Amino acid sequence: MQSKITAQQARSLQRNVRRARAEQRRRMQAAQHPQARANELEAPTVVGVLYEDNLVPLDVLDSGLEIQVPVWPRLQAGDELSILWDDVEVHRFVVTDAEMVFPYSYILPPDNMQVSGSHRLTYSALLISGLEPSSVPVIVTVDRNEPNSGNIPAALEFPAEIVSDGITPAYLAANGDKVMVKVPHYSGMEANQSVHVLWGNSHPLPIKVLEQADVDQGYVEIEIPGDTIRAAGEGRMDAYYYLTSRAGFDGKESIHSDIDVILSAPPSGLLAPTVLLAEDGLVDRDDATAGVFITVAPYQNMGAGDQVAAKWGSTALALYPMQVDGHPVDIAVSRAIVINEGSGVIDVSYEILRNSRPYGSPVTPITVDIDTAGPLDPDPTTPENELLAAPTVLGNVSQSPNELTPEDLESGATVEVPFYSEAKEGEIITVQWGSMSGLIALPPYTITAQDVTDQQLPPVPVSTAVLEGTLNNPALPVNYTLTRPLGAPAANPVLSLTQSVNAHMSGPGGIDGLGAATFDDINGRGYLLYAVVYPDGAKITVPAYLNMQANDKVTLEWQAYSALGTPVGEEIAEALFTQTIDVTADMVGSDLAFTVPYDTYISPIALEEDFFGSAKVIYTVNQGGTDFLSEEEATVNIDLLDL
Repeated sequence: MQSKITAQQARSLQRNVRRARAEQRRRMQAAQHPQARANELEAPTVVGVLYEDNLVPLDVLDSGLEIQVPVWPRLQAGDELSILWDDVEVHRFVVTDAEMVFPYSYILPPDNMQVSGSHRLTYSALLISGLEPSSVPVIVTVDRNEPNSGNIPAALEFPAEIVSDGITPAYLAANGDKVMVKVPHYSGMEANQSVHVLWGNSHPLPIKVLEQADVDQGYVEIEIPGDTIRAAGEGRMDAYYYLTSRAGFDGKESIHSDIDVILSAPPSGLLAPTVLLAEDGLVDRDDATAGVFITVAPYQNMGAGDQVAAKWGSTALALYPMQVDGHPVDIAVSRAIVINEGSGVIDVSYEILRNSRPYGSPVTPITVDIDTAGPLDPDPTTPENELLAAPTVLGNVSQSPNELTPEDLESGATVEVPFYSEAKEGEIITVQWGSMSGLIALPPYTITAQDVTDQQLPPVPVSTAVLEGTLNNPALPVNYTLTRPLGAPAANPVLSLTQSVNAHMSGPGGIDGLGAATFDDINGRGYLLYAVVYPDGAKITVPAYLNMQANDKVTLEWQAYSALGTPVGEEIAEALFTQTIDVTADMVGSDLAFTVPYDTYISPIALEEDFFGSAKVIYTVNQGGTDFLSEEEATVNIDLLDL
């Protein structure tokens, strides 16, 4: 057995082994860092960085960068460690235990990484002997910039055929059931950036990570699978993308693209529109007022959600849903549109919109003549021409402007039509008397050359027959129309402003007034007997009267007497009864039925010794706020003896 070495030999052996190890480390370090000085320490390690340039990703920028420092030769208690970021000390540590575990870890706070660019990371060790070796530096990259220099990227580039015709089943079948689009070159394009493409907003495509080949060719190709297109459905699809930097910063959304997707058969066989009011060869002002409609017939391949966009001349009408039940659709053209487009040959057409893609119909030319007499209408959206002043009505006796009184009823009235600008010989004035429900057109008047010379129009007479047929009305409408001379292509009447006339020539009942009410159950001797009034009361009828109107209020008043013949002074105070009926439209022209209750209002007569009594009935009609009393009283004798 070999003898043990001496203590001096053992110490020498340890020095030699450690020297050999140190030399081996220096050779390895020199091989890894040929530029490093002989006394430089091993480089620190940064945890979680990306790529060859030690790029700090977004999550590390937010949480802090972990730096790991390896042990340096001859670690001793009392050695001091300094970590430097861009040659500025950010951390210092004093070794208290020579047996501590390495690597030493330090988290560089996010505040130190706010500036984009390359940053120099080193550390140094101040040994207890005073030596202060430094490490090989590590270059760390911080990039907080958005892709494309923070600008909005250009839109996706679609094949020209898709831009013009949309995505169709035929296109997908001919192109491998996919659509290839391009993300064009952008500022700062580099490998390991990401492209996020969204189809139809709710259908994101797989994320594309750029390779160097993409950068070299200057654009990125993205595949949109047919399954994704079909899942999003038909319509005008929104397509866009955004970029993510290598560090994880998202850029702005690109310009959006609207792409038509047409998966079903398109509309075809569109027929020219029709306008029924033009079947007589002309649409005139009366037609415009009555209501012009464009009719769109069914077509082939109709689909739910199809809309029709019709045009009257240069005016586009509101969108209207098509019917998939095979029925035509009528689209209203407002009076204002017809008049604003004017006279002449007007082209009428429509487009079927499916998913915002238009399919046009043939054009139908329509002849329109809406020229009128009188001045140009300043507001064709209203039925009146505001430049035609309202007429003035004068009673022949009362001569009160726009008021007709009872003294005018048998003498007639006149309507004064103001002279209007641009009046021409041959134009026709027709006064309209009353509302639509009772409109009377007075005999028309044709303007003469002398009228134009005099700048004045003669008054239009209103006959007593017209007045007698006029119901009381505090705002009786009176206006007039102008029509073009006889022989014009269309009369095209135009309406004036309306005058409100307070007509109170006769009340309810007409000239003769209101007749008396009647007792329904009176017997041949002029009596109401107990058997007919007990227990349901006395039935009374107010006969239908002339000039009866809806909203009339008819009030019946019953007064019972304690003696026959309704003598003055024999009124039974508690037997005064009133009842009101509101006349509705369906009651006009009909008798009104009233009932006087037996209890309270008839029964007091039975308290008389002979059971005899009587009653008197009158009624009042309130019309237009004025009360009209019945001209005659109705009286009846009553016998309440129960036999």
